[in-house]
Amino acid sequence: MLRSLARAHLPFALALAAAALWPAPAAALSRPVVRSAQWNGVREILGVLGSGAPGGAQVEILDATSGLALATAIADRMGRFQSWLRMHAPDAPCAVRVRVADRVSEPRRVDRGPARCTHRRERSRDRDRGRS
Repeated sequence: MLRSLARAHLPFALALAAAALWPAPAAALSRPVVRSAQWNGVREILGVLGSGAPGGAQVEILDATSGLALATAIADRMGRFQSWLRMHAPDAPCAVRVRVADRVSEPRRVDRGPARCTHRRERSRDRDRGRS
């Protein structure tokens, strides 16, 4: 009886062995997304929040204009990441991107960016002219 059980389980054992040896198809990588980028001028901290990275992946935070790496973060198992970076206002970017392996996000404007950033100057000009 043991012999017949072994024969009955043989196809199942072979299927398991084949599945272990056969590489699983690579999961389609989504493009990472910067959900929020915000500058705190009082504390001189840049906060970046995003998602779309593979779980556990290293995420590089980049200056969108120059492409220089500002910081790195590790994505959680859901693909979300965050980074809080202390830097001086002259070095703070006006827009950021993130890179995971060979995938790069679209640029995201830094909310409440440093005074030298164009979008901040346009808002203050509009306010001076009486527009909202």
